[in-house]
Amino acid sequence: MNIRTILTNVLLVLLLGNSDAAALPNAAEISPLISDIGSTSDTLTIEVAVTTATGLCYSGRFEQESGVNITTTDDEMLPRFHSASLSKLFTAVVVMQLRDEGYLSLNDRVGKFIPEFGKHQIRLKHLLTHTSGLRDRQRAHGRETRDKVDAYINALARQRKAKMPGTKWRYADAGFNLLGRVIEKVTGEPYSDVLESRLLLPLNMKNSSFDIARIPMEQRLDGYNKRGRQLRHPWDMAFLPSSGLQTNAQDLAKFVRAVLRVNAGVGSADFLGFETLKEMTVVRIETTWTGIEQGYGWQINNSGSELVWRHAGGEAGLESLLAIYPAADVGIVALGNQKDWPRFQLVKQIRETIAGTDRARCDL
Repeated sequence: MNIRTILTNVLLVLLLGNSDAAALPNAAEISPLISDIGSTSDTLTIEVAVTTATGLCYSGRFEQESGVNITTTDDEMLPRFHSASLSKLFTAVVVMQLRDEGYLSLNDRVGKFIPEFGKHQIRLKHLLTHTSGLRDRQRAHGRETRDKVDAYINALARQRKAKMPGTKWRYADAGFNLLGRVIEKVTGEPYSDVLESRLLLPLNMKNSSFDIARIPMEQRLDGYNKRGRQLRHPWDMAFLPSSGLQTNAQDLAKFVRAVLRVNAGVGSADFLGFETLKEMTVVRIETTWTGIEQGYGWQINNSGSELVWRHAGGEAGLESLLAIYPAADVGIVALGNQKDWPRFQLVKQIRETIAGTDRARCDL
């Protein structure tokens, strides 16, 4: 039995169990599965959440070291995952909010807000779709001051100017980091404060933050490679808009639920309007990833049996996946702290399992 099958079986046992804690498998029942993993790191931790527009379906945590599966609650202050590039979805939503409020247009050139880009032809919509031509020649390495972030922005502006922005897709953190600076210019507030006031607080994501200083050391989950070597996350102020969100699966499920509610026509206009969500999830360009197309922030997969709006994240051993199935009104979040853990396969099998069950079981 391989690691993909084992991890899937562990979490599906939880998912298919009844909602009361007594129905969950105990450590003795799952320990044989854990022992079969063999060479996998003892430090592996996974969280999964499943939600619909009307309520949370399931939220659970699997800790390999202790062999314990638990159903997580909203009150538990468990260590938080670095969600990496899932952060880009939050940045994109705030950009669309500001657009809807009249503060900017997606056709605005970046130089309107960031003077260093005055000679570039890059527009905000190019940043949202990874078609700006910018490359990640600089990586996150622990910038902690505003001066260092400014230097990063200046270095991006010195890159060779794209001749035809909007015509070629190249995934890059740089574009979303610039969108974070645009958000700051428009609002006059630090990026992390804007994201907290506009998204985290309204969605009651109380165990989430873009400001790592607000997260106690004991609640910061480390990532690991496949051999169990610890990998320190390079928290970096310049990269908050592209990869800064520290969170857990249940909090991310609140974001997913908000999206599903908008899609169902019952969401809050303060979050996103229905037409704005549709605009974000229209295919703008093909990517170089098989079956994946690009919207405004969202990655769109329409190559299988149903449409999926999604985004994945990965950095320093912490890997995540958020997937929304709009036609089925289901969203799944998966977080893990080991490089190359089978998140895509796991989410796919959870989705297949939900499709074969009574939908009412997802409205706990």
